[in-house]
Amino acid sequence: MSTSASGTSTSRSVSEICAFRPEGDHAAKIEGDHAAKIEGGHAAKIDRRFLPPTLPPPSCWSTVTEPGLYGEYITSEGLIARSRDEPSTIEPGSDALPDDKRYSNRKSTELVTNKMERVIRDASVMWIDVHLFADSKLPVPFNRSFLSDTTLWSPEQANFVNLPDCADASKTAEWLNHLGNQLGMLHGLVPRDANFDASQKRETEKFGDHVFSCEGPNEEFDEGYTPRKSNIFVIDRSLQKSSPTGVCFRWPLVKALVAISSHNNQSQRELIQTIIDDASNIFHSQLHRRYVVGLILRDSGDLIHFSVVVVDRTGAICTAPAPLISFDAISFARVVYTLTFGDTRILGADPKVIINPLTGDPQAVVVDGQQFTIITKISASPHIFGRGTRVYIVKDQHGRFHILKDSWVLASHKFSEIEHVKNISSKVQTDSGLDDRSKILSPRFVAGENHVDDTDEPRGLLRRIDIARIRRRIVTGPIGDPITTYRSRVECLQALIDVVDRLEFFHDKCGVIHGDVSINNIVIVRFLPAILSAFQPDSSLLSPASTSHTQANEQTPCQPTASEQVVGSLPSSLVGSSATAINTSTGVHQPSLPAASNSKKVPLSSPESGGSVIDFDYSCATNTLSTGPTGTLPYMAVELTVRKKPCVRELRHDLESVFLVLLHLARFTCGPPGTSVGEVKISHRIAQWHHESNIAILQDKKLIDLINIYRSPAEYLTDYWAPIAPYIQELIEVVYGARNLVNIIDVKSQATCEAFKAVLSQALEHCQTLSETPASYPPVQQRPVARQKRARPESWSTKSDRRIKIWLVTEKVFRRGSEIEHVFELESE
Repeated sequence: MSTSASGTSTSRSVSEICAFRPEGDHAAKIEGDHAAKIEGGHAAKIDRRFLPPTLPPPSCWSTVTEPGLYGEYITSEGLIARSRDEPSTIEPGSDALPDDKRYSNRKSTELVTNKMERVIRDASVMWIDVHLFADSKLPVPFNRSFLSDTTLWSPEQANFVNLPDCADASKTAEWLNHLGNQLGMLHGLVPRDANFDASQKRETEKFGDHVFSCEGPNEEFDEGYTPRKSNIFVIDRSLQKSSPTGVCFRWPLVKALVAISSHNNQSQRELIQTIIDDASNIFHSQLHRRYVVGLILRDSGDLIHFSVVVVDRTGAICTAPAPLISFDAISFARVVYTLTFGDTRILGADPKVIINPLTGDPQAVVVDGQQFTIITKISASPHIFGRGTRVYIVKDQHGRFHILKDSWVLASHKFSEIEHVKNISSKVQTDSGLDDRSKILSPRFVAGENHVDDTDEPRGLLRRIDIARIRRRIVTGPIGDPITTYRSRVECLQALIDVVDRLEFFHDKCGVIHGDVSINNIVIVRFLPAILSAFQPDSSLLSPASTSHTQANEQTPCQPTASEQVVGSLPSSLVGSSATAINTSTGVHQPSLPAASNSKKVPLSSPESGGSVIDFDYSCATNTLSTGPTGTLPYMAVELTVRKKPCVRELRHDLESVFLVLLHLARFTCGPPGTSVGEVKISHRIAQWHHESNIAILQDKKLIDLINIYRSPAEYLTDYWAPIAPYIQELIEVVYGARNLVNIIDVKSQATCEAFKAVLSQALEHCQTLSETPASYPPVQQRPVARQKRARPESWSTKSDRRIKIWLVTEKVFRRGSEIEHVFELESE
């Protein structure tokens, strides 16, 4: 039994822990009952504890860097978006479930979005006039000359001559467009010539030209996180003219939102929530989005009231409902004028992101003065409030591929990911004792900006109800594939050994603790030519031939490249035997880089690889005292899940997280992509960690599950991973320092890198003796044959059928994107 720094015991008896959940035969009966319910497919009776977590899909993103070699796989998997030259369409009535809907904890995500305590609901209309839409931000300063236009304004009623019909979205949009057009004429932005083409004017003038629209089929907008269609939305006028009939608009094209209500059929709170829900789809689909502007019109019968809502990554600001009369009506005219003619920045867009005007997709982004072409999106967080992390593969002006990460971090965050990655990258390149393979697997800094934007800018002098967030962008390398793309047990275990080596180097040589090791943040780096060509510890590592090649490699993402020449041009220090070497002094496997080849083609099915760790958002300096949990809860060290208990962040916590990643792989994967040995065993063990937000309960659930897995690991591991069951037991002993967990388990991790790697190496050596042929790279997967729709029971409605499909599909289908879990930040406590 060990004690904490404060002298209190950190060990707990099994009987005390297990009191929270039934065990033994009764627990087995419960598991059997729920298994039957899951097999029966009745969504209403599914116990969410049994739903498997949403692991990273086994998408080989590295293939995007070699389209000439892996073009067929890239196309079949949809790793690069469709052509960006024309607006996208969706087939009305399609039953296909978008990949972005496949989240195992989607309900928890929606609960976070529905928190109204993040909303300021009493902002003054003056905030709009003097700050949000101030004259200095408008294309032409707003003036009140429209008050003298009797066709627009009634002096007797101190109101507009005609008012919108808030019961009809089409009529309301028409009224808003008429008002905006009249204001544009009065401000000289729109000539009074009826034959004038406004789309031509936009090419020469520095202002927007938008329109309020409610057109299109009554279908959900494409590329949103939640299935929604906005009643009235703001888009470019040219899109409304050019879009064919029947085309469903996409969320990337939406500039702003309008929500309407008549005769109190919706409360102010419900309308605000409507704006927030629609804004979540805009944030989810738009890299350039800083904030979203929404307009609320509510007809109470006697008067029409309006409010302006601004939604950002911290929360939302809403002005108090103001009537459309007198001075408030003048402020309303300013809002319509701005939404119609304001430029992209005043409507919440980031000018550093270059957007395709036809599709709304990002084409390039400027980071620290360097422009990077966006190749494809890897992941995007569905949480509107929070970091909102987005990850892309990008290409620099020399044709080298990198990773772009865009996130909103708390302004009070003590440490900078950019500074830590810079520090690590510098130490890696100057450490003479580090081999080139280790250098390739280490973080590489390319460019970064610590303060691109912040959530305080649109707020001005308004009161704060939460900590501000700062937008950060960083471009790094290397590019890796999710750990779930492992081709064999040996490759997976070797990747984890490499990760432990990297964590040890970060700690010993750089003074950095990663702080958020999870299954999302461990990748397998494949040594493809384009991956190696981006590795430049110094200018001598690439020959002139390869340098000239990269400069000439500025092609479109789908054009074949000649990067296979790079491997042959690398120095001998970067190449070697493809066999796995063993350090006889430590017993740790140290594979070398692939051998140089004069062949014009790189082997398609068996590239060498190694493990790397990414995402340093929660990294901190060694010996940093943490007062609360930070990181991804299911993979967080048990000791760190104790709230408000000061704890020094140490390397052993990261090692425990590596073990929990391996435990997830052995529990929820049945082999390399495209193969399957057995099935995932139905049990709430480990799965329940992903559906519990109460940290105190989660800690007990973790301890219970670890005890049961230690007693009989084969009962929970998949058949594919069953051979390493004894080593799982050994790792539990190494991590938690207990050889007999019948009566007690120590919450405090005691893992050391040497002991941890020794067990992993033994497991790897054992797996090498098994008769397993590594899967091909990339995996060859059989696409399911489309089946004819079965007649639905009459008692099922279309909506309920869709909900059940979403529930059932999460059990077996991986989505494309990062795993979304409850992430708690130190500064938010």
